[in-house]
Amino acid sequence: MSRFTAKLTLLALVFIAFAAKAQTQRSYVSAADGSTQPYWVYLPPDYSATKKYPLVIFLHGYDPALSKTNPWLPDESIWSVFTSNGFVLAVPYGRRNSDFVDIGEDDVLRVRREMLREYSIDENRVFLLGVSMGAYGAYADALHHPDLWNGVAALSGRADFYQWFDLNRDDLPDWKKVLFDANDPRHLAQNAAELPFFIQHGALDHIVPVQQSRLFVADLHALGNEVRYQEYPDTIHYLYFENQPYLKVANWFKSIQPISAPPREVQFITGTLRDGKRNWVNITAMNRYDRLASIEARVTKDNTVEVTACNVAGFEIDPPKVLFSRSQNFQIKLNGVLLPQKHAIGKKVVYPKTPPTQSFPGYKTAQRSGPIKACFRDPFMVVYGTKNPEDEKHARRFISEWQQYADGMPPLKADKEINAQDRKKYNLVLFGTPQSNSLLAKAAGQLPIKFTDNGYQLGQKYFSAKNTGVIFCYPSPFSNQRMIVVQAGLYWGAALPINHKWDLLPEYIVYNDSVENENSWHDEIKTNHALEAGFFDHHWKLIPPF
Repeated sequence: MSRFTAKLTLLALVFIAFAAKAQTQRSYVSAADGSTQPYWVYLPPDYSATKKYPLVIFLHGYDPALSKTNPWLPDESIWSVFTSNGFVLAVPYGRRNSDFVDIGEDDVLRVRREMLREYSIDENRVFLLGVSMGAYGAYADALHHPDLWNGVAALSGRADFYQWFDLNRDDLPDWKKVLFDANDPRHLAQNAAELPFFIQHGALDHIVPVQQSRLFVADLHALGNEVRYQEYPDTIHYLYFENQPYLKVANWFKSIQPISAPPREVQFITGTLRDGKRNWVNITAMNRYDRLASIEARVTKDNTVEVTACNVAGFEIDPPKVLFSRSQNFQIKLNGVLLPQKHAIGKKVVYPKTPPTQSFPGYKTAQRSGPIKACFRDPFMVVYGTKNPEDEKHARRFISEWQQYADGMPPLKADKEINAQDRKKYNLVLFGTPQSNSLLAKAAGQLPIKFTDNGYQLGQKYFSAKNTGVIFCYPSPFSNQRMIVVQAGLYWGAALPINHKWDLLPEYIVYNDSVENENSWHDEIKTNHALEAGFFDHHWKLIPPF
């Protein structure tokens, strides 16, 4: 070996040792499906537990070959941009290609919590960075929980579902609109108040058209939000494989001044109760669950909280004492009308006051509401009936699809194996009918969708079981903390790609074997044709005309 070759080998070993020291793989156990989910951490060279560091959470792009042993990790030229500038960098796995929403969003939020607990992080300097698919995920996660982040950077990201899928929103039923809107950055743009964005895009992007960023930036500007935009005239989609955009992001993150004071005004829009909380305001009930709800609350100088709400049936407010004068009480003005009751400063206000109910099924809460995919974000178990072999076949197919999508393996049991602890601990995903699944038979009399000898009944509407299926979610009759999901008949989503199987399921749907949007080049919208679909009301009743 020559002296020159030996020197190169030594340098390579030094680099490998440095990279190994800089990168740490960690993991946690998911509460939803019991799987171990990895994430990766990169520390500054001077990292010390005696000092507080800003945190950047990096969301990767799409890659069909991703796995826990083949993750998308930034190379040294990228992660070192942040670590050399004093940032701690964390990279969630994101359940392969989940778009970082639903179970993928839970991965991001869990990694954030893990980082704050395990490392010395400045909670007022936590940033979100995403590329391509991860850029969309950064938009969605930030707009669902804007109070958790201090800045968002996105490279080559999509922001408008309707343009992306070439859909006319006005042509869609309300239940499908809200499933899109609840995760659509442009429809959630008003949640970006006080949250700065830095967006970069190549003008020649052939995968995510640059118009996606241009439209979202225009929306943010129109709302008066702080947004920086850089467009590269001669660049295609893959600008995120260069380190220059990251240098700009790191410098921009460093320029953001932390805000530690609570906001005097809170405003946001949401499509689900699960995403219904921001700062000191929480939406607890909607008038209709097939459309977005919005709320704005502002503390005035005269100790009044002015609340403007749309499609909101209930809310909680808990404004910090520091926002008020020395007076002991405050009043609420709701949609321009001053409510007579006075409230003690420093105590949560629940409006309207709703007495607790023990009667089944009760009312919707953040953890006990749809859409159907939300039931897979809490601990769930798959249960098949033993009187029809198709039930087990479908249940195992679901498990296989979940593993391919989310890289996890939820527990699977036959109906006869379910015990009291299972009923209490899990959302139960029940395959079969009351005739084939004994657990479903015990619940059937309490459910709003009935099973007949030949099909399904919703109110006065009857649907034949021939070439049709039904899926719905409902509060569990076996636990006042859990849900059930029922799937019977035709298996759902044969034409859908593995990472978008459950995107467009509301709280109930009866469907046949024909495919909607069959000629679209976007497989994500090739659902079974809905014969009847929608959301229950706040008390889990079918909405008229049923």
